[in-house]
Amino acid sequence: MYGISPLPYRYGDTFNYISRKVLSLRKTEATQGTRSLFQLQDDQNETWTGRKVILATGIQDKLPAIPGFDAIWGRAVVHCVFCHGTETKNQPIAVLLDPSVGKMNGFILSMFMQKFKNLHNTPVTIIANGLFGNNATETKITPEFGFTAEMYKLTKNRG
Repeated sequence: MYGISPLPYRYGDTFNYISRKVLSLRKTEATQGTRSLFQLQDDQNETWTGRKVILATGIQDKLPAIPGFDAIWGRAVVHCVFCHGTETKNQPIAVLLDPSVGKMNGFILSMFMQKFKNLHNTPVTIIANGLFGNNATETKITPEFGFTAEMYKLTKNRG
């Protein structure tokens, strides 16, 4: 519930994790000169008040079966440049594609190449991770993984 960092090495004491069950959540009425707030009642009969509510339902990471990958997960390997952009800015970066997500690979690569160019990552290495077959000698456009001629051109132009 309310959030304490399970990653103290990165975020320190920015917030605290308190394991409670939420019984009710309501938005209060704004009065003149004040904002509306949210009030949360927990199973310990404690009331919490705040301006914002973040609903975090959790996520389970599915890591690729690459030896040693789990040991560097969350440190040298991050799941999303959008979430960890400032941590990767001005650094060499590799984008690992995953054949199991199909056409999402094209979206992922396109999003990275277009949206995150302001991070100035140099060089950018694209790791195809078997998307072009085990014995591929040249890059080919594969629609089943969402790669288009435009994306290939964009990637090639970025070096």
